[in-house]
Amino acid sequence: MHLRSLALSLLLVGIGLLPTLLGCAAPPRKSVFSGDDGDTTVAPSTDPGNRPSGALESSPEDRTRIVRAAEQYLGTPYRYGGTTTQGMDCSGLVQTVFAQEGVSLPRSCAAQARQGVAVSRGELLQGDLVFFGKSTTPPSHVGIYVGNGRFIHASTDKGKVRRDALSTTWFRQHYRGARRILPASSIVSSNAR
Repeated sequence: MHLRSLALSLLLVGIGLLPTLLGCAAPPRKSVFSGDDGDTTVAPSTDPGNRPSGALESSPEDRTRIVRAAEQYLGTPYRYGGTTTQGMDCSGLVQTVFAQEGVSLPRSCAAQARQGVAVSRGELLQGDLVFFGKSTTPPSHVGIYVGNGRFIHASTDKGKVRRDALSTTWFRQHYRGARRILPASSIVSSNAR
């Protein structure tokens, strides 16, 4: 049975379907535009259908809970397609953390980049999603902004869930934009804290 699963996985990789099903390395599907602050960012969403279920209300406490939930996974091994403490990838981390707070998000990075509303880098709040990738393709990596220019993500390079700075060379050069999943009402920017 294990060989049958392996053969199916290899077949899906061969036809390009497995990355689509599993997350971070999902193939490009959506174009990008340059935001009003000059950042290349993910396309804005005005379609209420792109609002994740459970994301209708928010408070500073909700944002803090998202950050605390993400921090619980620091050190968890990176595993492509993973969504558990045994191992997780970037979009699996995001989906798992938000699910703990009752917010349902899609599984893949590309689909997550179409949720919520676009925000500029200067308006980032705790709990916003930050996206990275090549400028010619949809985002291929996602993390959760935690404030003070830092975010938590499942790093393929370091092999674990970790905290990094947006100002780190690779992340600065490949920053693609941010999405707000939780509404910003009555929340003070974490940059000001």
